[in-house]
Amino acid sequence: MLSYYLYIFNYIYIRFLSFFNYIKSTQTQKHKNNIIVSLTTIPSRVPHIINTINSILMQTVLPSKIVIGIPLVSQREPHLKYIFHENILQHKLIDIIQYEEDKGPIMKLLTGLDYADKNTNIITIDDDTIYEEHLIETLITNIDNLHNVYCTIGRDSNNKKSFGSEVKEEKKQLRTLEGYGGVLYKKSVINAEPLLYMLETVSEICKYNDDLLISAYLQKEGINIQLIPYDVKEPINSSFFTKQTNPLWLINEEKGFFNNVAEELNLFTTLSRTFQV
Repeated sequence: MLSYYLYIFNYIYIRFLSFFNYIKSTQTQKHKNNIIVSLTTIPSRVPHIINTINSILMQTVLPSKIVIGIPLVSQREPHLKYIFHENILQHKLIDIIQYEEDKGPIMKLLTGLDYADKNTNIITIDDDTIYEEHLIETLITNIDNLHNVYCTIGRDSNNKKSFGSEVKEEKKQLRTLEGYGGVLYKKSVINAEPLLYMLETVSEICKYNDDLLISAYLQKEGINIQLIPYDVKEPINSSFFTKQTNPLWLINEEKGFFNNVAEELNLFTTLSRTFQV
């Protein structure tokens, strides 16, 4: 319970810093050279992404880089341009990588795979979330098999949502991951080619649900999704006091994508096994 109260305090502190576009300095802190944090965003969320960045810069274990992957033009918001604050552009720990094509929210993983070397741990996060300060440390210390992917939130074989706060000691194997809680991948385990093949093969609606798409890829490749013990049940959205900007969950919910995506990806995974895609 104490850790949750500390999280609330840090949340308020981060919101205060970010309101003035201040980014926390990390000059006196040590960075882990084998960790990068990767994310993507859309133009309307860029003014608020500083909340998420500050929450990563306040981690007990710092990454060597925060990489933000963006397309030249956002498919979801083609009428808007990406305009980052100067404090983000000039920060030594932050790299912004621009791509010609918008591949959707899965760019947060694809960008990390492009940037990392084979021995790097890639932690993907969402752009509208303020993370508790022990997230990276918890993910890193729970690595026990390099052929696993680790997360703090996901769904089991019965599609029941599971949280790291419910896992006391032993990890729990999941069917799907929930990316907003933070996910750790090892570059050497993830092959981008079959992932890109899936992205190009599935229908357009699947591209809006990167969690299911990635989970289907992991299942096809025989990579386990492990739920790790974590004190905080869910991270707090950075739009807690304001309206969330163009949320993906709303797009999926309004258009009934969830069931269609799950059905298509299950079929794709079965066919992939049969024809060894």
